[in-house]
Amino acid sequence: MQSTWKLSIVAILSLFVLTIVEINALPAYATYFPNSLNVPCPTDSVGCNGTTCIGVGHGNTTTSYCGVVSGAFSSSTYQQLDYWGSTFASAQGANFDWSVACKEDYDQDGQYNGLELGDPCCVWSSGGNPRFTTLISHPGNPTATTTRPPCYGTNVTAPGAPQNVRVSTYPPLTASTGLLLWDPPTEGCFCGYEFEFDGEELTNLTNNLLDITGVFDIQGYVDPLTNYTFRVRAVNLALDLPGAWSNYLYFGTKQAGIPGIMDPPEQTATAPGSLTLDWEEPSYNGGTNITNYIINFDNQIADYGANTTWTWTGLGRGTYVVSITPKNKFGTGPASIPTAYVVTADASLMAMSIPFLAGIFLWML
Repeated sequence: MQSTWKLSIVAILSLFVLTIVEINALPAYATYFPNSLNVPCPTDSVGCNGTTCIGVGHGNTTTSYCGVVSGAFSSSTYQQLDYWGSTFASAQGANFDWSVACKEDYDQDGQYNGLELGDPCCVWSSGGNPRFTTLISHPGNPTATTTRPPCYGTNVTAPGAPQNVRVSTYPPLTASTGLLLWDPPTEGCFCGYEFEFDGEELTNLTNNLLDITGVFDIQGYVDPLTNYTFRVRAVNLALDLPGAWSNYLYFGTKQAGIPGIMDPPEQTATAPGSLTLDWEEPSYNGGTNITNYIINFDNQIADYGANTTWTWTGLGRGTYVVSITPKNKFGTGPASIPTAYVVTADASLMAMSIPFLAGIFLWML
């Protein structure tokens, strides 16, 4: 009886270990393609445990096996591969290249793999986050498709026009810097933007997060006190079906010159007999870099270079009035509003307080 009991325990543990091994083997290729653990079970799948498919690629030409190896089907059955699995195993295997596979249609349902797996622009790489995590469909089952519009292949439609093209208010437009913004199209699929800046067409496929506000940095494209035109349109993956152009944006840069007024500095640290102030360059730097800050510290004027923080030490208790004047290569701007800062303890008094109190204590003894 005891031997039978032990054999039963061993058999159960062996089955458990084998099950764990087979279950954990399924995500072994999970890093090879996006949303690998987020593929919904097709309606005709076998053994689906919940809503997502475990072991994408297992099945046959008519049915997907989406559950774990258990009583639902045998281990030998589970080793069958569907369109996705067989192509993965025979054509590429461990050398699987998503940038190539993304544009192919393994299950021949009319939708390329990247479209079904949330990467319609084929830009995902292992370890990264896919652009989309919704509207995912099984890439090895021809009965499972997504409603997402394609960016590549057949049935591609041109994306809509970007909307609300505008000049950023922060950071503000200067003589040489500024940002142009727009809202992305709401129709069709797109993978990047083309720009027309003052009559010259430019392409940018990588420097914009496609599903949030678009950004174009004008630095390097503009001169001071000059008017410009700008418009933008979205493009698909193959660049063969661009969308409609946005409306034109007309804007002009400011004249280069002296910097504008600064905000008062901020007191950032307190210590006996010291005062630490931090400051930021003025919102308008005159179209060029700030080279110096001239500081009036309680009627003592000095050049503090390009520093944006400073600590004064050895101060007595009291109030100190400070203003800062920015300077660039064109000249000196207006001073910040004179602002009072309080030092609450005298440095020399604090230095003597500890030995003084120690002396009193010893005297009392």
